[in-house]
Amino acid sequence: MTGIQEKYLPVIGLEIHSQLNTNTKAFCGCSAKHNSPPNTNVCPVCLGSPGALPVLNKKAVYLALKAGIALNCRINYKSVFARKNYFYPDLPKGYQITQYETPLCYDGSIEIPVQNNLKKRIGIERIHIEEDAGKSIHEISETETLLDFNRCGIPLIEIVTKPEINSPEEAAVLAKKIRRILTFLNICDGNMEEGSLRFDANISLKHRDKKEQYGKTEIKNLNSFKYLKDALNLEIQRQKYLIESENKIKHNTINYDATNKKIAVLRTKEEEEDYRYFPEPDLIPLTVTKELIAEIKNSIQELPEDKKERFLIQYQIPESKADILTRNKMICEYFENTINLLKIKNTEQFKNTANWIVREVIRELNESISKNIDDFPVKPKHLSSLLDILYTGKINIMTAKEVFRIMIQAKDEKEKDPEYIIKSHNFYQIQDESEIEDIIIGILKVYTEETNKYRSGEHKIEGFLIGKIMKLTEGRANPETVKKILKKIVFEVQSGI
Repeated sequence: MTGIQEKYLPVIGLEIHSQLNTNTKAFCGCSAKHNSPPNTNVCPVCLGSPGALPVLNKKAVYLALKAGIALNCRINYKSVFARKNYFYPDLPKGYQITQYETPLCYDGSIEIPVQNNLKKRIGIERIHIEEDAGKSIHEISETETLLDFNRCGIPLIEIVTKPEINSPEEAAVLAKKIRRILTFLNICDGNMEEGSLRFDANISLKHRDKKEQYGKTEIKNLNSFKYLKDALNLEIQRQKYLIESENKIKHNTINYDATNKKIAVLRTKEEEEDYRYFPEPDLIPLTVTKELIAEIKNSIQELPEDKKERFLIQYQIPESKADILTRNKMICEYFENTINLLKIKNTEQFKNTANWIVREVIRELNESISKNIDDFPVKPKHLSSLLDILYTGKINIMTAKEVFRIMIQAKDEKEKDPEYIIKSHNFYQIQDESEIEDIIIGILKVYTEETNKYRSGEHKIEGFLIGKIMKLTEGRANPETVKKILKKIVFEVQSGI
C-alpha cells in the first residue's frame, strides 16, 4: 500500500446515506420503525399507487437542516425536489424522490485530524433529502427474489463530500466523525448493521508526478468503518494494477464482499443523464425561514468535539472518559447535571463522578432493554446525593455501589433517596477506629497461621485478612482505614495477638 501511494495519490469522495430519526416516512404517515413484519408499513403513497400524493415530513426537514448547520453548510432557503428515474425490483414507483439541482444544504466543510497533530478540512458538496428504496431478499429462496417494501419512503439525507480525501484512513476518520455528530444531535441513530448509516465511496488515482488523474469507480453500500477502509484499499490496488497494465479504468459500480474480502465489478455506473431527473410535479418547492435556521442553530450549541475539549479543560477529567461521555448528548447532560448538583465541587470529585457514570451508569444502560438515559431510574439528583455521601466518607465505595443497585430497583422517590436507604439498611461507615481495632484483633486471633505468614512477609495474605474484616463489618468499614490499622497492629503492636 505504501508503494502505491508513493506513486499515486488516491482521490476519494464519500456519499453518506443517513436515515433520519423520524417516526413516520418522508412523504406519508407510515411507520418508519425498523424490524416490522415484511410489507406491513406500507400505503398507496410509498408503494406509488396512481393518484397517491406525497406530503413532506416536517421533522425530516428540521433534522436535515440541523445536519447542514452542524457541517457548516450554506442553506438554500428555497430548494426543489426531483424525480430520479430508474427501474429496480425494490423501487415500486420506478423513481425516487430526491433533490438534484437545488439541494437543501450546500458548500459545507468538516475538519479531521491527520498526521503530526494537524487538521485537514474536507469540503461538503451538498446535503439533500431523499427517500429510501425497498429491500430485496435473496437468502430465503435460491430461485426467487423476495421484496419487502417497508423501507420504501424512509427519509434519508445524503451527505456528499468533495473529492478531497486522500487515503482510506482519512475516509474512515471522516465517516466516524460525521456519524458521531449525527448521533450526538439525534439526527440519526447511526446503526450501521440495520442500514441506518451506510457509505458509497467514489475513488480514482492521480499520478503524483504527471498530475494525471485516471478513471473513477464507485464502491456501494458499505456499512462499517472497517469495510470502508478495506474496500478502498483493495480498489486502490486494483486500479493501480490496471494503470500499470495500461488498461482503462471504466466508470463501474463496485461491490465489496466482506466475508471473502474481495471486490467485484457489478455494472457500468449510470451517468446523471441516465436518471432523467426532472422536478417532482407533486411537491412544491421547499421554503425554509431565517427564524427556523436561527432556532436550529440555537438548539445545537456545542458539537461533541467542542464539548469534549471543554470537559478536558473545565473538569480536567481524563481524555478517555471525556471521549465516552461526549458520544451521546443525553449522557453529556446527565453528567453535567450531576456535577452541578454536587455539594462538593473540585477536580477530584469531577474525575470521580466521570468514572462513576462511565463505569456504573453506562454499564447499567448497556445491560438494560431501553438503553436510553431518559428512562434510567436513577436521575442526576439521586446520583449527586449518593456521591455527596460517598465523598464525605460516610460510606465506602462498595457500600455506594450496593446503594446504587437498590436505587435502580426502587419503585418510588422515597426508596430512591440514598439517605433513606443507608439509614434503613444501617449502611453508614464505622467511624470509630477503636471499634475497627477490636474487630481486627478478633480476626487475627482466629486466623493466627495467616497472621504469622503475613507478619513474616507474605504480603498476599493482606487481601485475605482485609476481606475477612470487611465481611465481618458487612462492608461498613473503610478499606483504607482497615489496611492502615491492620498494619499497625500486626507490625507495631504484636503482643497479645
